[in-house]
Order: sequence, then structure tokens, then C-alpha cells
Amino acid sequence: MQPYFFILSLLLYGCRPVTEMVYPSDQLTLESNCTQTNLTIGESIEFTLITTCPPGATLQLPELGREKEIIQLERNWEQMERSDALEQTHFHYRLTSFELGTHLITTNQIHFTYQGKTDAHPFPPITLNVISSLPPDASSKLAPLRPPHPLPARLPRWIIIVIAAGIIAYIMGRLSTRLWKNRISTKPVPPHVPAHLNALRELEALRAGPLMQAQQSEPFVTELSRILRRYLEARFQLNAPDQTTEEILADLTHSPTLSDQQQRILNTFLQQADVVKFAKGEWEQNAMEEAFQTTRTFVQETAQHPEGENS
Repeated sequence: MQPYFFILSLLLYGCRPVTEMVYPSDQLTLESNCTQTNLTIGESIEFTLITTCPPGATLQLPELGREKEIIQLERNWEQMERSDALEQTHFHYRLTSFELGTHLITTNQIHFTYQGKTDAHPFPPITLNVISSLPPDASSKLAPLRPPHPLPARLPRWIIIVIAAGIIAYIMGRLSTRLWKNRISTKPVPPHVPAHLNALRELEALRAGPLMQAQQSEPFVTELSRILRRYLEARFQLNAPDQTTEEILADLTHSPTLSDQQQRILNTFLQQADVVKFAKGEWEQNAMEEAFQTTRTFVQETAQHPEGENS
């Protein structure tokens, strides 16, 4: 019965009292406590180190883990508020051990730096007593082997073949369904329509619409300008719908496709269109007709034919 009393006394011993090392009040104060100092193999304990020092001081704590004697499972810290000007930090460790015996948590020192001076202070001497979790009378002999356990009877071969065929059929069905859903349908691609043909069709639709009225010059000019800008975008690869008149003219100034006369026509039309759109100007019927004809002529002259020649 003596081993049982020894283990019971170790468990009742519990935590060691809080150790406290007091250094000069303007330097470092260390306090430490441990949930328990008696543990079994692999059992974890909580260890807390409390440091109090003036602002601006730095601490370098040693590593606690070493092989199987002391294993550090977790470490974190938190700052605590105080009523005085000192800083207090709580360092929390979760430790365990896989080696029987008595072990100091660490024999290394704490390095404390304050006002350019570094001192070494001893770590609180906490000792862990690691005991086995086996009862004292546990035998180290191996237990005899158990008799063989009969395996369940094998399924008939025809049942295995039926099951395998069903699994293969299921997989093939799922694969064929997925391939059928993901099939690529080949749709005929409509032939490419040249940019000038699109522009001419839009111009004829505009002319036949209700905007060719003197009192509707502003929406007419706006739509006419949009048709021209879309044509410039498709024909000369410009971002004409989003560019200003100055930006379009600057991009086309160095274009060898446009002649000087075509550049002047484009410049005149875009500037006059800006006056109508933004300055609320008005055009007469003949001016609208002239602008329409000018735009149509510009599209025809700069059209790109399949042979790559300009009309």
C-alpha cells in the first residue's frame, strides 16, 4: 500500500506556493506559479510567469522546451494594466514531459535590459515531478496471444461480378451524362460585316427616321455623331465612343489612311456636333442634310474592302 500513499501524497501536494523574486523597484520583479508540479507522462500543466518592469525595458526569456524532459505545447502573453507607471506582462505556458523523474522547468537565465544596461536574472526554480500513469503493481510481461478469430465467409463470385458490373454501369452513366451536358454545340458563325456597311445601314435608318426635322436637330446630331464614332472605333480600332473630339483627332492625325482633306472634314464635323450637343446650338434642315451627306461620303471614302483597298 505504500506506493499508493506516495502517489496520493504527490497529487495532494498540488501547486507549489507562488515564488517571488524582488529586485530593486526601478528594475525587474518576477513572479511565477504553476497549476501543479506533479504530473504523469504526457499530462499538461499551466505555468505562468509575471514580470513587472519600468517602461522602455526589454526582456529576453529563455526557451523552456528541451527534448523529452520539458515539452512546450503552447505559449502566449498579455499586458496587464496597473495604477502606477510600471508595465506588467503575464506569460502563459502549457508544458508536459515524457521522461520520468524530477526536472527543473529551465536552468537558463532571463536577460533584462534597461537604460542601456543588460543584467541576467535567474529563472524561478520550478521543479516538475513526472511519475508513471501505470499502477505500481503493473506487470511488464506480455499478455498471451488470443486465439485466432474466424473471418466471415466470402461472397459468391457471381455476386461480386454483379456488384462490380453495377458500379461500372453507374460510373459510365454518370460520365456519359456529364459529357452530354458539357458538349459543345457548333453554331454557324455569321459572316463578318464590314464596318462601313454597318455605318451606312445606320445612316439610312437615321435618315428615314423622325429626327430629320429642324426642331430635332440636337438628337439628330447626337445620333449622327454616335454612328460616326462607332464607325471610327470599328474601322481604325479607336476608343472613339469614350474619347473627346481632341483625342480622336490626335489619334487620326498620324494615320496614313486619312488624307488631309478627310481629316479637315472630320475635324469640322466633330467640332460642329459638339457645339450642337453641348452649347445647345440649332441646325437648319439644309445644315442637317449637309452633315448627313458629309458623314456618308466620309464613310464611303474610308471604307475598307475585302481586297484591303480604300474606296
